[in-house]
Amino acid sequence: MNVISINEKYKYKINISYPVTKYLDINNKIYNIINDIRNEFVKVSKRNIIMNVYFTLYIKYEEYSYVDITSYIFSVSSFTGGAHPNNYLRSIRFLKDKLITIDTLLSYDKNILIKMCTYSRSQFLSRDDFKDKEIIQMMIEGTSEKTENYSNFAITNNGILVFFDYYQVAPYYYGVQKVLIPYNKLL
Repeated sequence: MNVISINEKYKYKINISYPVTKYLDINNKIYNIINDIRNEFVKVSKRNIIMNVYFTLYIKYEEYSYVDITSYIFSVSSFTGGAHPNNYLRSIRFLKDKLITIDTLLSYDKNILIKMCTYSRSQFLSRDDFKDKEIIQMMIEGTSEKTENYSNFAITNNGILVFFDYYQVAPYYYGVQKVLIPYNKLL
């Protein structure tokens, strides 16, 4: 589904792409994610005092599949003034019509956060662009064993692909960081 709207009165533009599945409950959850983001953007846009500049909201998604599991990662870019847009991620995963969250994974393995943390940190520390002490500190905090640090993930053929949002493990200009955790590292 693709939704495009332009509001001349409040000077905003919206371009949203989102999937439609064969499961009504999943479609409603996806719609609620998108609609919450859109409503917050419109609320902020109605206070636009920079009348010669359009505020913008773009949402696109990537789809990942593994057997009967589908994962969607939504990339959100919202410009409401400032130096650059506010970029962030949202995600949803499901097996047929049942949602899969980080809590779902924890219900199968109470140590999964420890495993995800350990593997993610080892991957970042092996990279040349993660040698600066301040960046390492950001990465340590952003990969700690908290459920919110691992809430954006996709279940793929090769493992769990974790998405670390802007500012989560490194400065903004690093962008979204990804770590593919092979299934054998989660055993």
